[in-house]
Amino acid sequence: MASSTLLLHCGARRVDRGELAQVPAPEPTRTWFPVRHLDVLDTAVARLAEAGYAVKKTELALNRANTQFFGVLDLDTAVAHGVNLAVGLRNSTDQTLPMGFAGGSRVFVCDNMAMASELLVKRKHTRFGQTRFADAITQAVASLAAFQETEASRIRRMTETELSPEGAESLILRAYLRGIVSFKLLHGIVRQWHEPAYAEWGGPTLWRLFNCFTYAMADVCQRTPHQYVNRTIRLHQLLTPFGGSSGPGGTPAATAASPAPLAA
Repeated sequence: MASSTLLLHCGARRVDRGELAQVPAPEPTRTWFPVRHLDVLDTAVARLAEAGYAVKKTELALNRANTQFFGVLDLDTAVAHGVNLAVGLRNSTDQTLPMGFAGGSRVFVCDNMAMASELLVKRKHTRFGQTRFADAITQAVASLAAFQETEASRIRRMTETELSPEGAESLILRAYLRGIVSFKLLHGIVRQWHEPAYAEWGGPTLWRLFNCFTYAMADVCQRTPHQYVNRTIRLHQLLTPFGGSSGPGGTPAATAASPAPLAA
């Protein structure tokens, strides 16, 4: 069984908790109050533990300057067969990124991961930013059970929704036109649709197509993780705007089980 592969951007390196702890936060200014990367990680882990969620695996990374932090926490909580909940974290001490917490899922067989808009926290580095971030994570973690149900329903609908070759190609084209994937990824996505790398993706369904996208987008993961998170959120909205309908359509909509979005 595969485990999470950290979404590393160009020049990033994997680190452990001890090394992360060595990175200080700069002195605050009148309007900017940077938070240590370790405090962002520990806040998330503590809130998850308080709610009864066990972290199965943690992977952490820093950029070359140690100013940007990215993390992936795989939770020991199943969403569907072969799919578990995952949490993504980010932080910066150079004013490039807000503190972030996002909920998603991990497909173990191919190590694909995607985030969803139903569970998303972003907080700026203001005077009370760390406290507000902690409070927002508490609220987000309280919504994990509902998010888990939303993800399970989403995956079930995707596995039950069959696509014709023309339907799959239409969605691939829409993803390109909406800027979710680049032109150079189109051939790889189409190839995976016709000749999937993993039999576990199943037949010609939305679930297979979703995995074709995330598999082909691996390079985006490595280069620009924050863009990857945004793109997979938009990919979910394109492929699973079920709402009250029975299949994919052109207008994104949250499922009935979705908790309220947590925005900046």
